[in-house]
Amino acid sequence: MLMVVIPGATGTTVAPGGALSTSHSTQSKAADVFAAPFSARAGYSAENSAVATDVVPAHGSQLVVVTFQPRDPSFFIPPAPGAAAQSNTQIAMKFGLSSAEYSGVESYFRSEGLSVVHTWPDRLSLTLDGPVASIGRAFGTSIWAGWHDGVPVTYPASAPSLPSGIEPLVGSVLGLTTGFDSFLLPSLAPVSIPAANPAQGSADLVTPAIARSIYDLSSLYNVSGTAQYATSESIALLLWGWGYAPGDVQSFFQQDYPSSFPSPTIAPYAIDGAPAPSPNAVNDPCKSSQELTLDLEWAGSMAPGATLDAVYAPESAAPMCSPTTASMADAFHQAVSLPVSAVSMSFGTPESSDQSLAAAWQTDIGEADQKGITLLAATGDLGGDAQPNCQGGPMPQYPSTSADVLAVGGTAVTLQRNLLGQLTGFSESAWSESGGGYSTQNGAPTWQSNGSGGRGVPDVSATAADNFVYFAGSDEVAGGTSFATPLWAGLMTEMDAIHGRAFGLVSPRLYSIGEAESSPGSRIAPGLADITSGNTCVASAGPGWDAATGWGSPRALLLYEDLTATFVNLSIQVAPSSVAQGGTVTITGHLSNITTGAAITNVPVAVSLVSSTDIGPCTGVFGSSTPATDGGGNLSVSVRVPVCYLGSHATAQVAVTADGYYGTNSTTVAVNLLGLVPGLGGLADYPYNLVTFVVIIVASVSVGYVLGRGRHPAPSVAPSAPVPPTVGGTTVPEPEAPAPSVPGNVPPNAEGTQKT
Repeated sequence: MLMVVIPGATGTTVAPGGALSTSHSTQSKAADVFAAPFSARAGYSAENSAVATDVVPAHGSQLVVVTFQPRDPSFFIPPAPGAAAQSNTQIAMKFGLSSAEYSGVESYFRSEGLSVVHTWPDRLSLTLDGPVASIGRAFGTSIWAGWHDGVPVTYPASAPSLPSGIEPLVGSVLGLTTGFDSFLLPSLAPVSIPAANPAQGSADLVTPAIARSIYDLSSLYNVSGTAQYATSESIALLLWGWGYAPGDVQSFFQQDYPSSFPSPTIAPYAIDGAPAPSPNAVNDPCKSSQELTLDLEWAGSMAPGATLDAVYAPESAAPMCSPTTASMADAFHQAVSLPVSAVSMSFGTPESSDQSLAAAWQTDIGEADQKGITLLAATGDLGGDAQPNCQGGPMPQYPSTSADVLAVGGTAVTLQRNLLGQLTGFSESAWSESGGGYSTQNGAPTWQSNGSGGRGVPDVSATAADNFVYFAGSDEVAGGTSFATPLWAGLMTEMDAIHGRAFGLVSPRLYSIGEAESSPGSRIAPGLADITSGNTCVASAGPGWDAATGWGSPRALLLYEDLTATFVNLSIQVAPSSVAQGGTVTITGHLSNITTGAAITNVPVAVSLVSSTDIGPCTGVFGSSTPATDGGGNLSVSVRVPVCYLGSHATAQVAVTADGYYGTNSTTVAVNLLGLVPGLGGLADYPYNLVTFVVIIVASVSVGYVLGRGRHPAPSVAPSAPVPPTVGGTTVPEPEAPAPSVPGNVPPNAEGTQKT
């Protein structure tokens, strides 16, 4: 497990405003980070200049990654189980910049003296390089260099900006600020053991072969009666460093991999100048090459024949041993751009409120969901604490705390053997150093109820205490959740291959399985074996889900049957698709068998309408209901959008997790002032827009004329006093005029009003 250390970070950081996102997916969190000012999304903080020392104008060149905001907010809603995976081209067409916009942004940065290092087929990211003077000019600022906590740093001297035609398109900029966030590898101390008999090194040493046995992968491979392997699938192992020594990986698969398994394919992706794989990788003083080596060996051992994509960024020299946030963003984007089933991430960072990093990674997480890629991340190797030996306080680690990432913890395996040394059984307890706990940045998703309010990790676990790795030409033992994570990545990839479609975001379904298995009186065979002993710094293992081991470790064949036997198609529609605040939305759904298409009747389906943002006075769940499907498998619920809701979209959700069925779906509802009168929408089109304009002008002039007459009467000249008539020299008085008639209680000379 690699840990990302952010100097000065603590385990109690709360998102701006103190609110936790509680969305099922990344949508609410994405809305929050993209709503931040551009300067924050570009990594600017006025505090940097206050803490940096020995500051001078920066020189040299710098890598910058620009991430663009998806055009459609449904990008952050994971597709329903079984939905077709989106391709890079489809992602670009629906969510990315247009070709003209993308080319225009490229042209702007080139005109400022920067080179374009990477363009991406999804048109959601752009990687730039060039002199820091040109970078500063392009972003309307200047770049300064200095030191912070003994680390070289750079940062913008003032808030960055971009031309008005480009800035609204940009979701994140990484690379203007460097050094304040650092990725570090804790000390791994593998113990060399005799190559002839690795079992002599530790009585409980778990090799990949033993892991396949205790977790029942052999039965999974033969679920159809004949062996099925992952030869059509790929796994991305995301990291940084010097890569790996090809000879180590080749020797492992030749010596410790069954000859009946198809050989894996290793494909290196050295990003942004990282060195190509070579024998020299074993000399990496930062030890990251050992991490990538074990990732390849363990993922490939669980998914025979799969393509293993080693995606890694460059690292700085020891003792920093750190990639930049820009290069790691590039590596992550490369990983999700590949046709992979899973991305395994054996690293983490203490949670922080860095809007630039959050926005960039949210975009790649959203893309992975759209493509049906399962993201997995290790929870850490410090027992869920900020320091070894539980001395620093709770500190959950990102990206495992993202609701759209499968968080993998670790167990300690005890093996039972007979007098001949043959494996006869095993038991598991929580590994004391496994990470876990509750997020301070992300609220518990709708499918997780843990009582804390924060997203709880891990979701699942596997062996982590004493595991085998072949490195630098010898057999070694090491520990870490970085063994459990590629193991689960390989398992999910193998299940994708057998199932014939991607499982993608699998966490909600795993929670449904875990809850069903742990319910009182349940007779369901455990696809997730509960672990009830052992503890970490933050939790003790016990019945059901816990923050030490999650739902437990896999039993591959039973888990596969759990995941596939009860999947259903659950469609959703909303009417109207656009509604005003105070309007009512009707949500309809249809439940059917995913294989035959037959309607599924009399099954309760949870229906809800929720806000798509945490901003404003009225957010959260607007309404929810759990109707049963009728004889045709249909359901319908009407929900009102609060008048005080300020968001532009809401999310309609349907889910079934009862009676052994599982399926979810969601869609967006536009919220706008014209929603209650859809016919007014046509007034924006020709010729009605012209007619409307003329009517408004005529009405305005008429009202102004009427009001103007009442408020500004024409001036008049007072008449001369009349001469009273006389009769015989005597003045005759004039008769008194009657008082004018006044209707109701309106005073004389009161002005009327006119409705417009």
